[in-house]
Amino acid sequence: MLKINNISCTVKKRNLLDSINLEVPDSEILGVTGGPCCGKSLLLNVLSGNYRKYTGEILLDGRDILNASGKYLKRLITGCTFENPQYNPESTVYDTVLSGRRSHKSIFMPYTDIDREAAGRCIDQLRLGPFSGERMKNISASIVRMSLFASSIIAESGLLLVDSPESGTGYRQKADITALLKKYTASAKKTVIVASSDLNFLAAACDRIIVLEKGKIAAEGSASIIDDKFMKRFFNIESMISRNVVTSLPEIHVIES
Repeated sequence: MLKINNISCTVKKRNLLDSINLEVPDSEILGVTGGPCCGKSLLLNVLSGNYRKYTGEILLDGRDILNASGKYLKRLITGCTFENPQYNPESTVYDTVLSGRRSHKSIFMPYTDIDREAAGRCIDQLRLGPFSGERMKNISASIVRMSLFASSIIAESGLLLVDSPESGTGYRQKADITALLKKYTASAKKTVIVASSDLNFLAAACDRIIVLEKGKIAAEGSASIIDDKFMKRFFNIESMISRNVVTSLPEIHVIES
């Protein structure tokens, strides 16, 4: 269980998070969205423990992360961001994915068969097999993103924070990301928070969506909250919302003026 109590955060004199209160139970995929500079990426940075200039309290399984050691946080929380990502360009896709298991080990511990099996399964699920032996510097940006996402998944942390995993990917890749996130939370005591501006992706992937506006949670609910009024209010977009005949999920169609 993740519990956020009265979190506020000011950056460059702008109050980007203002008295945020939120509970995210185990096995939930929570989507965070909103307009430009609404604070969704900042919220992930705060929750990961990477940004500590905030007031309030963040409890993960009852423990305040502000008082937790870096080693403890690394074991329980994994952040996956694609802005200035850190990876070895000479490393292969397979080794990059496998490196996600390092949070379970001391620096001198070798990878085990269990680690390698986990990497192999994730590579198969994300259709990265054909690129497994390729060096990261030689593959496309979308395969780099999928490889880094896979590395975050096999860390198997209790809290996975992902910033725009669908950006720059194709339809098949988005579907694979969605399926793997759902499998991740269904298989164990794990929670996922995804920040994204792609509402079609969030509707398909998330159990619940919150909208940040002026530092506060301005709307909250399942994908059913997405309608034309929602789009106009939070994104200033004229749209028509249809429903997928198979999934009943909303599909957003922008109306050009």
